Amino acid sequence: MAKRAKKTLGVLGIPKLTRALKNVRDTVDTRVAMGVYLTGARALGKVVQANAPVGSEPNQFPSKIRDAVEIGIFKKRRNLADAAFVRINPAKAPHALWMEFGTEDREHRRTKKSVGKIQATNFFAKSKNMARPAVRKILFAGIQGAIRRTWNKNGG
Repeated sequence: MAKRAKKTLGVLGIPKLTRALKNVRDTVDTRVAMGVYLTGARALGKVVQANAPVGSEPNQFPSKIRDAVEIGIFKKRRNLADAAFVRINPAKAPHALWMEFGTEDREHRRTKKSVGKIQATNFFAKSKNMARPAVRKILFAGIQGAIRRTWNKNGG
């Protein structure tokens, strides 16, 4: 059998697109990108608040988790781009890690009686997985819009 020569196909416009994509981070306004990231973080934050465990009484620990959900932007990180975040404020809800991951069966220090354990609820991980398609849609639409506006503004 004779070997076939490999042909490389060229697509018109690819070099121009490649050059444009290399400069996306510089050309897309950082404020626009952060607005898109923050919109995605807000969508995730709403899902986390909705899925946070709720106690039967208002002063119980779990009910405070909903109030401790924070959404914001990390700014001026060394060698890293700005980023949006969703977190549980440990000062407002220090027990959130116990609720998320659970604890082992513990015994009282003095009496050595079993105090019980906290069952893991995995509310944050479940919320993240539930919100992933919506957040992805928000990010793609927002960044595509920003690229399109930048492309049109620069005469692309």
